Formats: sequence, structure tokens, C-alpha cells
Amino acid sequence: MNSRKGVNEVKSEIGRRLRRIRGGDSRTRFATKLGVHENTIGGYERGDRFPSSDFLIAVSETHNVNLNWLLMQRGGRYRVPQGAVAPLEHLGMQETHDVSQAGADKTIGFEAYEYEGEIDYLQLPAIVWARLKIDASKARYTIAYGDSMLPTIKDGDVVIVDSTINRVIDDHIYAVVYHGDMLIKRLQRGREKKLTMISDNKLYDNIVIDDPKAEGFHVLGRLVWEGVTI
Repeated sequence: MNSRKGVNEVKSEIGRRLRRIRGGDSRTRFATKLGVHENTIGGYERGDRFPSSDFLIAVSETHNVNLNWLLMQRGGRYRVPQGAVAPLEHLGMQETHDVSQAGADKTIGFEAYEYEGEIDYLQLPAIVWARLKIDASKARYTIAYGDSMLPTIKDGDVVIVDSTINRVIDDHIYAVVYHGDMLIKRLQRGREKKLTMISDNKLYDNIVIDDPKAEGFHVLGRLVWEGVTI
């Protein structure tokens, strides 16, 4: 009985993710794209039965979907091309325009949301990844804006982070989420688990986080490269 219940739950979860992929499309239009009948789509979405392997492959290829995510919700929703870097927006972020202090330029920041748009990948040659010593599929990039990290990171610079590092391991620059906003900041570890978020631009005040777990703080990745060219 328990085993059967588990199977039904898995089918229902796959169905929910299929509904997310279909989005605003009608079942008829979605079915036409995938070469099946709309009743088949309905059965899959309701969790009546497992999707066929041919159907899953078609979904992956036509909608750029990661099969591990579709079947088990592991990894990101979208497939990443070989040697390409997905944006940090791929993790569910978009730009926000918070001002850190009166009269200052916009800080480097983003706000969380469920990203459903097209993915613009950053394609770099293999030699670059060898120099950075990171797998491209584990990296994420974004375009910095604002002056809060000057002179280290300039407005318009490309920033690449290692998304496998989701905790502070040293005093370095990280992409983090703090109270719903994504920020690129230098992190300095203190006593009793305290962290200080530092803007390299001294016009901006440091932020001391007494209890990262309690203050909506999460590490998205550790910076591995920044600049216009490599």
C-alpha cells in the first residue's frame, strides 16, 4: 500500500511539473507540439499514468527541459548546452533597483521570482573552463550593474560564480540572497557565526548579519571570475 501511494505521488508531481511547462498553452496546442492527443496530456497532468519515454524526450527537446527535474525535481528546470553557462536568473532571480543609501548609485542586486523565460547562455571555450577549474554546468553568470563593488566589479561586468558552493568557506566575493534580494558582496566571517557583507566601494555601509540562518540569508555561489574579457 505504501509503495503504491508513493508511485501515485510521483505521477502527480510529474503532472504538476508538466502543467508548469505547458504554461498558458491549451492542452490541444501543447499536445500538437508533442505529437500526442490532448487526452493523453490530460491523463499525464492528472497523474493517471506515467508519461512514455518518447513523450518525455519530446518535452525535453521542444521545451529545453532537464529530464532529471521533470521526473525527480533534481537540478534546474532547463538543460544547459555543453560548455555554456546559465545565468543566475536561471536560479530564479531578476534585477531590482534598490538604493543602498541616499544619493548613491544602484547597488548590485536582484529579487527572487520564478523564472519562466528564455535562457541566454554564456558560451565560453574549453580552455577558459580549464583555467577557471570549474565545470561549466556548475557555473552561473550575471551582468553586474551599479557601483557598490567598485573598483573590483564595474557596472556591466560579467560575473561568474561556482553554484556548487552554497556556504561561506572563506573571505571572498559571493552571490547571495538576503531578505529576498540577490546581492554580490564580499563576505567576511566573524565570531559566533556572524557574517559581514562588504561593498568594496567605501561609500556603502557594511552589513553585519548576526544569524545568517534566521535572517533570510543564502549563498548562491562563490565568485570565480569577473570582468569584460577573460
